[in-house]
Amino acid sequence: MTLPNPNIEPLLGAELTPQVLKSILGQIQENFDALDTGSVKPREIIARVSSAGVIGAGSGFTVTHSATGVYVLTFKRAFAQAPGVVASPFVGEAAASIQAHSTASAATIYLLGPGGSTLVNAGFTAFIRAAV
Repeated sequence: MTLPNPNIEPLLGAELTPQVLKSILGQIQENFDALDTGSVKPREIIARVSSAGVIGAGSGFTVTHSATGVYVLTFKRAFAQAPGVVASPFVGEAAASIQAHSTASAATIYLLGPGGSTLVNAGFTAFIRAAV
């Protein structure tokens, strides 16, 4: 399957300015929209989480931050399948990259510092979406 907007890759190496993040999120949204099939309505959660693990925006989830650089978002209502997760550190935060793993009931976000070998605490935004 070819997504209608494969132009995200060149932006991923760019400096994460608000404009670049907006462009990346817009392109991700276009790709998700293209995958929607009439009768299947997607469900999504947009989360803003501080480096201390405090929810700054969003609903439908709780956050557990029990280790450096590891944040578990537990969904108040599980998805029918493991959702896709895209996350980005706040501009100016110490994290250089993010890895995410999800199940139908939770997403674990790992924030990595420069070099990608050390976990660091940092605030982030996560976009979580799957079919209901």
